[in-house]
Amino acid sequence: MFLLRTIFRFEYLQLRRQPPLLLLLLFYVMMGIYSLYTGHAIIGRQLSGLDSLTQTQATHLAEAHQRFHGDTSTPHGKQLAAQAGVPQVVEFRHPPYAMNPPHRLAVLAVGQRDLLPYFDLVNSKRDVLTPPNAEFVNAEKLAVGNFDLAYVIVYLFPLLIIVWSHNCLSQEKENQVDKLLAIQGASLTRIICYKLLFRFLVLMLIASGLSIPGFMMYHSGSRITAGDAWLWLYLVFIYLLFWFTLCGLIIRFNRSSRWNMLCALGAWLLFMMVLPALTNSYTTLRAPVPLLSSLASSQRECKEETWELPVQVLLDSFYLHHPEYTRTVTDTAEYGNRRFIAYADLLGRRTDRILLSYQQQQSQHRQLQEKLLWLNPVTQAQHLLYTDAASGLDSYASYQLQVNRFQHTWVAFMNSYLLYDKNMQEKDLDRLPVFHFQETPGKAQQLLLRSFSIWLAILLILGITIILPDNN
Repeated sequence: MFLLRTIFRFEYLQLRRQPPLLLLLLFYVMMGIYSLYTGHAIIGRQLSGLDSLTQTQATHLAEAHQRFHGDTSTPHGKQLAAQAGVPQVVEFRHPPYAMNPPHRLAVLAVGQRDLLPYFDLVNSKRDVLTPPNAEFVNAEKLAVGNFDLAYVIVYLFPLLIIVWSHNCLSQEKENQVDKLLAIQGASLTRIICYKLLFRFLVLMLIASGLSIPGFMMYHSGSRITAGDAWLWLYLVFIYLLFWFTLCGLIIRFNRSSRWNMLCALGAWLLFMMVLPALTNSYTTLRAPVPLLSSLASSQRECKEETWELPVQVLLDSFYLHHPEYTRTVTDTAEYGNRRFIAYADLLGRRTDRILLSYQQQQSQHRQLQEKLLWLNPVTQAQHLLYTDAASGLDSYASYQLQVNRFQHTWVAFMNSYLLYDKNMQEKDLDRLPVFHFQETPGKAQQLLLRSFSIWLAILLILGITIILPDNN
């Protein structure tokens, strides 16, 4: 314990006496603060958009109520009153929106939220391709990615670890300090471990100090929980620990400072660029990503083929799949409600099959990628951080499933009026289905399980470090 206190005190004094290193640490703190500002700005714009949609929905609902109490003494008022309960008018003037609100940690890890739609317009026509509602972003920015705190921790902190720790042992040997320590009977290996531990604690303190303000940047009505904070810090902890153990392994070879630096930078390039590029190429060959343009083309063809079917064929298909409804004498009307409902129903089932095939190909690609993440602790850590912040493809896929379920609920609700040519009453407006987003359950357990691969890499590196011969 005395040696630990001595080394920590020595490292602290050394840190204070090295202005370039202090400036480098300050530079990283400033980058972290800027990343929080960037994340807050992006998520803030999305929250403003969702708040605007919520207010618009409330305004439309109030206007729908007012139409039932309009002034019928004027032609315009009579027209509004006559249309007040028409289901098609209600859907047109008060369309439901499905919203994917940012997670409490989205400020720290924006991920792909700026690329993926965060709201969808739902209607009874079951159009699986809603218009793009993501914001327009500079193409160069999309190629590089968002400068959020997760990016700073995953990509830039390892460079700081390499610069600060590559010469822990070689500097002692180059300054002939190792001989003095050997004369005094001190274990040089233990000293190096204590020096790395001090630097690990300093960087962990900086990362935690940057994360805590991000925890406080939650949006109204979604306070961060202790589990959210501890899970994020846990992932940061094991990621920094991986890089320090890797640097410790490189130092263990007892080579020069230049060799240590080149070897560590080579490891950074391997984990950051080479392995991700290889795994991406492999997954693209084994499970190609389906093109959205092909999905749009298939849907367009399906629409045309379905519309050309005879009315009787459409109705037979509808009643076969919906025995809860009863035929009426007006079913065969060329442009009646039931013809359009039957068309939308058959089109929905056909496009669901097309969409299912598209989603299965996406799922195969994503699952293969997740399996290969176990080979690279860096990409695994990045994936876990974005999953924790619900900013990745998995979270968006879960949101899409909820939107699809809600669309079926909305279609069934509208059909209960359209099929029987019924108008809505004012009290029915308060019964309109509303989309409620639900977070994926069991996320913490999944993240803890997936983090096992990073622990496995850490233990493997430590094992190799221990069995290497001591050349000190």
